[in-house]
Amino acid sequence: MKLRPIETTDFPLIVQKYVDVFAAEPWNETHDPAQINEYVQNLYAMNTFIGFIAYDDDSNDFIGVALGFIKPWYQGTEYILDTFFVDNQKQHSGLGTVLLKRVKQELHARSISAIMLDTDRGTPAEKFYIKNGFDALEESVLMVSSTTEL
Repeated sequence: MKLRPIETTDFPLIVQKYVDVFAAEPWNETHDPAQINEYVQNLYAMNTFIGFIAYDDDSNDFIGVALGFIKPWYQGTEYILDTFFVDNQKQHSGLGTVLLKRVKQELHARSISAIMLDTDRGTPAEKFYIKNGFDALEESVLMVSSTTEL
């Protein structure tokens, strides 16, 4: 697997694959490519952005993407894994696990001590992350509030 930092020339492929992956089971989401492009551009523009794109060594086919950013924390620098996905045709092949391990290696080499992420309970994604060494924090709750409700 070839893993390299994301470049702006990767945006069209990332956007298309994002739309395709999250339109499939179990997510069944509909995304506007223009909005996803804006999302990727905004993440990329952050001065703390770290993102990787992976390709097959032999065929050079797209495998997957990790998009995130670093966050300073009193216990060390953390990586917030905002989006992680593998091409629909490559899922359930072990390549997601390989990709995640490679991302962990890259982050460790940068002295980043932990990866934080959120995902939906009861989904294959939750099972994937648990299988790959992630733990749900019992003391944490992901919360959201609208800024229009004052």
